[in-house]
Amino acid sequence: MIYALVSFFMFLISFIFSIPHSVGCWLVLMLIHGILYNILGSSTQHVPFFAGIGVLFSIIFFRKFSDVNLLLFALLLSLIFLMSVSVFFGINPENSILSFVTYCKSFLLAIVVSIIIRSQKNIELMLNYCLYGLFIGSLFALYQHFMGNYAIDSVYIQRVATLRGDPNDTAMLLVSGLSLTIYALFKRNKILTKLFYFFILLSLVASIVLTHSRGGFIAMIFVSILIFIKKPDIKIAFCLLSLLFLVLFAAPQNYWNRMQTLVSGKDLHQGHSLSSRSQLQFVGLALFMDNPILGVGAGNFGESFARYGTDSSLNIGSKHAASVAHNMYLEFFVENGLFSGLLFLGIFFFAIMSMLKYDRIALFCNSKLDKPFGLGSAYAIALSGLLFSGLFLSQGKNSVLWFMVGIGFSFSSLIKQHSLESKN
Repeated sequence: MIYALVSFFMFLISFIFSIPHSVGCWLVLMLIHGILYNILGSSTQHVPFFAGIGVLFSIIFFRKFSDVNLLLFALLLSLIFLMSVSVFFGINPENSILSFVTYCKSFLLAIVVSIIIRSQKNIELMLNYCLYGLFIGSLFALYQHFMGNYAIDSVYIQRVATLRGDPNDTAMLLVSGLSLTIYALFKRNKILTKLFYFFILLSLVASIVLTHSRGGFIAMIFVSILIFIKKPDIKIAFCLLSLLFLVLFAAPQNYWNRMQTLVSGKDLHQGHSLSSRSQLQFVGLALFMDNPILGVGAGNFGESFARYGTDSSLNIGSKHAASVAHNMYLEFFVENGLFSGLLFLGIFFFAIMSMLKYDRIALFCNSKLDKPFGLGSAYAIALSGLLFSGLFLSQGKNSVLWFMVGIGFSFSSLIKQHSLESKN
């Protein structure tokens, strides 16, 4: 508790001296929370939350709430209303309250970010803070590897986990840093600075490999393809090929053995991960069809899964019951219904489109700006990487994900500001 109180007052005070930097430090804290928990223990469990409360108090004190992005506020308020209806009419309203409140905290985070980060300079500042946090996580992953301090350590596989305490969740966050690092790499002019960011890029890729995450491997390929499609530049191609050779020649054999299961569809050493996840998807779709409009209520996927295994003719015993769907979208649709799910997707879509639109406007105004890779594109691909990972993970409440959504609506505010300036 002492760490949480220190964080609250530290961020409350730092807000006075530098508002954007305090938010950047908050982002780093959210990113490395798993490392803090690993080193300092459960007393740091609520540190990011209390730091956010400190930021929120400061916003109210300095009256920053007048700058709320009304579109984001309206979309999230509508989503909260629809989710609350699902909670009330769900199968277990009491169980849904905590999950619903956690979602609301994530939505509030997006609003806070969109309020404070209102300039390109500050958006680039957040990019640097994000990379610092991810770099710390990658270095800690390398430390875990060389010290043999793995999160999962068996005869057949050794997996690191730093940023979230789970290898797959850690890989998801590390993948989001690839496009941001490439943007920073080509944005800088000094050789030493370029080398520094290239080293960050190498450490991110190496750490993703060390997680042995199959979802992280697929997401890394997905993000790399998006980067090249967005800017098929010879420098980008050389950079991506360098990373490809790093993975091909440096990754251990047990890493490739695990990746081959994506093709074979069979787990190694009597594992059940792939079969269990496919079963979750199958039953999840059936649950959604049973409750398409209102859903079963936030946080009730696991209970619905267990009930389905008992009530249906399928042989799904309680030993197979799962609390999450390992698919962010399926889980959200099952728990909150069709209309909430579509609004959920719409918020992500608008955030990404705002990022990409900002690049088009910036390049139209200045053809030499942000080449060979734009700031909006870098963020859009980072957010796309997080969302793509959502196909394998239940990360709908992830704080970094909603921080990125807030950045997307910051881009939206910048576009609106540019439009008003053009008219004048």
